Amino acid sequence: MNERYRACMILAAVGDAMGYYRGHWEFTYDGLDIHKSMMRLTNNEGIKALKIDKINFPYSDDTVMHIATAEGLIRSSPTATLHEICSNIAR
Repeated sequence: MNERYRACMILAAVGDAMGYYRGHWEFTYDGLDIHKSMMRLTNNEGIKALKIDKINFPYSDDTVMHIATAEGLIRSSPTATLHEICSNIAR
């Protein structure tokens, strides 16, 4: 896989983990609430002090689907039908 695409996949997973925060922030639409919570987590140091770990910041099902879609597209030939692509994603 191209290094640029690999980096994009990793950054997407990190972004998903940060935004998910064990489900606490996933459906919080008030950015101020998220900001206040993040500041509490970092002792008012800000996002650069946020400690990303597998316990508090696991990636969500969104990342699992993102990776499965990418793998399915990689396995599919350029002339694959929609059915073949979907079957590869499901695998």
